[in-house]
Amino acid sequence: MAATQRPVAAAAFGDVSGPPAWKSLPSWAVVATGDKAAGSDIVRSMARRAGADIVEVDASHVVMVSQPQAVTDLILKALHAVS
Repeated sequence: MAATQRPVAAAAFGDVSGPPAWKSLPSWAVVATGDKAAGSDIVRSMARRAGADIVEVDASHVVMVSQPQAVTDLILKALHAVS
C-alpha cells in the first residue's frame, strides 16, 4: 500500500467544505489501538467529539486490512441503526 500512496493535494487544506456532517448525523468509529500513524488517542478524541459509537480494536493504522471483520461488523451495526 505504501508504494501506491500519493502526497496529499494542497487543495485538501484550503477548500471550504461547509458545516461538518458529524454535528447533525450519527457517527461510528473504529479506533485501532496500535495506530502509530494517526495515533489512537487522536482518533479516539475526534470520535468522542463527534459523539460516535466507538469500537476499539487491537490493530495498526490499516485496521481494515488486518481486522476486516471488526470493521465490517461496525458498518453493519451502523446500517441497521439508520435503516
